[in-house]
Amino acid sequence: MSSGQSKEPKKIQRQRQRLFFSDLKSLLYAFGDCSSPNVETIHFLEDILTSYLIDVTLEANKFRLASNRTKLKLDDFKFALRKDPTKLGRLVYLFHKTKSIAKAKKLLDDQYLKKPKRGGGGGGGNSTLAGNGASNKKNLSNSSNKKKSQDTGAGDNNDDDEDDDDEEEDD
Repeated sequence: MSSGQSKEPKKIQRQRQRLFFSDLKSLLYAFGDCSSPNVETIHFLEDILTSYLIDVTLEANKFRLASNRTKLKLDDFKFALRKDPTKLGRLVYLFHKTKSIAKAKKLLDDQYLKKPKRGGGGGGGNSTLAGNGASNKKNLSNSSNKKKSQDTGAGDNNDDDEDDDDEEEDD
């Protein structure tokens, strides 16, 4: 190597990772564009979306640093979006829905373990419960069982009560 050549590393051209391409394509079509919109349009919208998400995350990170915490929390994003009530309301709504879906899934899993399997059957339903791990559920303390029934509003394997809970969850 001669002394006149610089030692700068070569710049490697990397393609940006396109995470939202198919979603943006579907959104454009839903808002009246053709079924196969221009690729440059999708890339442009994706660049705008990505930069917005980065800006909001950096703003939330500033609040996290000011609070001397090591992890980002939902409150950090709430603080970053505090000046835009529409986006803040949507964030709170989506978080609430995520929690209610997780709670519903947990209830379904718990109810599936409690109920005996239908059909195929000889004899009582208690023999099928032991194979599903329901006997382990009986070992829970009474206080946790009472708390769970208060949280869910469900009775002790009463199908009528469970149907009422589904209607109440929609509110």
